[in-house]
Amino acid sequence: MPCSASVSVRPWTGTSPISGRRRTRAARLDEGLDVLDQLLRGPTDHRGEHYRVAADLRPRPVQSPRPPIWVAGVAPNRRPLARARRWDGVVPNGKDGDLTPEELTAYLSLDGEPTRQGWDVVAHRAPGTAAADYAEVGATWLIESVSPTRDGWEREVGSIVGDGPRD
Repeated sequence: MPCSASVSVRPWTGTSPISGRRRTRAARLDEGLDVLDQLLRGPTDHRGEHYRVAADLRPRPVQSPRPPIWVAGVAPNRRPLARARRWDGVVPNGKDGDLTPEELTAYLSLDGEPTRQGWDVVAHRAPGTAAADYAEVGATWLIESVSPTRDGWEREVGSIVGDGPRD
């Protein structure tokens, strides 16, 4: 099971140990991802700027060297994409919802490296868009989200179930 991470770019309205400047939150996320990577690989003794962790995560993951780490980001922001390139995949989101295949292509092309072998691109399927359209532009995983508050949600669920699993 992949792990995912992101830094919110919206102002925080409450108190939290992760509130503060964007650069500080980004630095905490980067260090936190390093700690997570270490924990998933074996015993860890980390003494960093933001975290101190001495632990041996048990049981260890079955996947070796560890489960994939996916980093979320909001298009068209480049920094989350750059961060995701250092890990195993990206979960891009649009500022106003799901990305269309065309928007996904544009986002992945921001750094001149739209696809990469062994790197996951996790897309949220926009309503009315074919799953194959996402696969054609490099998506390796597709998240189906159906809201019972949206008209026609029963048909959407029926369509998803009717498509069945991939061969």
